[in-house]
Amino acid sequence: MVEGEIKSIQDKLAAFKRKYYFNLFIKGGLLTLSLILFYFLIASIIEYNLWLGVWARFSIFFFFFALVAYCLYRFLKKPIAWWLYRRGLDQDESARLIGSYFPTVGDRLLNLLQLSSTQSTSMLLDAGVKQKSKLFDNISFEQAIDLNQNKQYLKYLFIPAGIILIILFVNTGIITQSSQRILHFTQEFSPEAPFKFQIQNKNLYAFFNEDFTLNLVLEGEAIAESAYIVSGSQRLKMETVQPGEFAYTFEKIQNGIDFQIEASGFYSNTYKIILANRPEITELKVSFEYPRYLARRNQELRNAGNLEVPEGTKITWKIGTANATKAFISFSSEETPNAMQIINNQMFTFGKGFNNPDLYAIDLENDQSGNKEKIAYSITVTKDAYPELAVDYLKDSVLYKSIVLGGAIGDDYGVTQLDLTYRVISNDHESEKSTISIPINKNQPRQSFFHNWRLDSLNLSPGDRLEYFLQVWDNDGVNGRKSTKSVSYIFSLPSEEELKVEIVKSESATEGKFDQTLKKAKDLKESMEEAQQKLKGKQGLDWQDKKMLEELVKQKQSLDQMIDELQKQNELLEEQKNSFSEQSERIK
Repeated sequence: MVEGEIKSIQDKLAAFKRKYYFNLFIKGGLLTLSLILFYFLIASIIEYNLWLGVWARFSIFFFFFALVAYCLYRFLKKPIAWWLYRRGLDQDESARLIGSYFPTVGDRLLNLLQLSSTQSTSMLLDAGVKQKSKLFDNISFEQAIDLNQNKQYLKYLFIPAGIILIILFVNTGIITQSSQRILHFTQEFSPEAPFKFQIQNKNLYAFFNEDFTLNLVLEGEAIAESAYIVSGSQRLKMETVQPGEFAYTFEKIQNGIDFQIEASGFYSNTYKIILANRPEITELKVSFEYPRYLARRNQELRNAGNLEVPEGTKITWKIGTANATKAFISFSSEETPNAMQIINNQMFTFGKGFNNPDLYAIDLENDQSGNKEKIAYSITVTKDAYPELAVDYLKDSVLYKSIVLGGAIGDDYGVTQLDLTYRVISNDHESEKSTISIPINKNQPRQSFFHNWRLDSLNLSPGDRLEYFLQVWDNDGVNGRKSTKSVSYIFSLPSEEELKVEIVKSESATEGKFDQTLKKAKDLKESMEEAQQKLKGKQGLDWQDKKMLEELVKQKQSLDQMIDELQKQNELLEEQKNSFSEQSERIK
């Protein structure tokens, strides 16, 4: 029973402690915020008007944190320590504070706590503790803490806060600009100029060993006549482009540069030219995958830009780069560039087939820039040419039994077929076209051909016409096989009357040659008799005699040749007569 009474009093003491430290926290927080705002206000006004240097702004920045640390230690130490570590008032100290707030309590609460902590046990002691505990049943220890008393500290907060709000309404720069300079105490700041420094460059990236031109425009009512770049101990005068516009070129820049711009004694903020690297190609590989019908081995070239390939070739580029994050390849035949695929660190690839000539360009990029010089080349595509065909023929104009065809065929990559196409045209009938395949060597791009076309199987009749042409095909595997045709030739058989006339002409010609042969034989015989008479009685032959005999031998040989020709013509004449008879019989 006694333990329950003591537990109730301890709970009230715990509630008192919570409110006690919460009250200390409110009070400490208001005082801390008040001091910080006062310090911030005073520091901003001083810095705005005096444009303090680096060390002065650093001191303000440092003492700000020192003030915060002091306030935390001075005003908020106790509540923070009690909340985090439960370090603070014990029960006896709490009882004394409560006794000081409530005169009716006095030391009674302290005595009760001391009495309850006595180790001895007796009924008399328990009765005393119980009796004294009843005195505090109707007393709330938390009422000893009045949170409203902290309102007196609000005035210390409202004064600096109100001044700051007024300043922000009148001139925000007093607070914002000064606080910005205090926060960035390592930078050099100068009093605000009556004009603005406007850097016209999109960015301040410069590239190693390249010139970099800085462009400046001064904007304001009063414009300085000259401007200078201040970097370390250097003071470089900028070139005046026109009033208010200036430029300066850093030649062959090697390192990053920190600088300010000074004009009429006013200084800009500090800028930095950042040294960057342009992307560039370090290696160029080009692979060719030729069409299969060309029977060519695939090929790879290094550092080849302008290309010449057969039609249908697939070209694959592999480029090694430095300082590149992206690579694009664009063609004149396409509107949009193609992103090249990255295959490993700084290596990109792209492949495409080509049937027509084209132009291409490679563009590299990184976060700072693209490649400086344009990388552009051409692609020449060699079209698969049409096959070539040259025809020569010899027709039998005596017996009309054969046509000898010959000539040459060729193609840039090979031929696959050579055909002879013909049809027979009679007076009242026209046959369908027929085709004869002439054997060729498909593995040989250029070759000659020969074909003896026997006409016996065609059963031609007098007056028939044979129309024919040759056609050759190549092995184009991209566009499909292409062909070239010769002109159409016509082989006409004469009619009966024409055959009769030709036979008569042949007989007349043969008779004429026969008469010539007889005359030459007679002349040769007379010459031989004269030579025999002349050489009689001579022991030896002189030079004139030998020449005479040689001439007689030549005449004899010429005569023999004419006799052979007559025999052949006579045989052909007989065959022609027989052929005419056969054709006449076939017609009948």
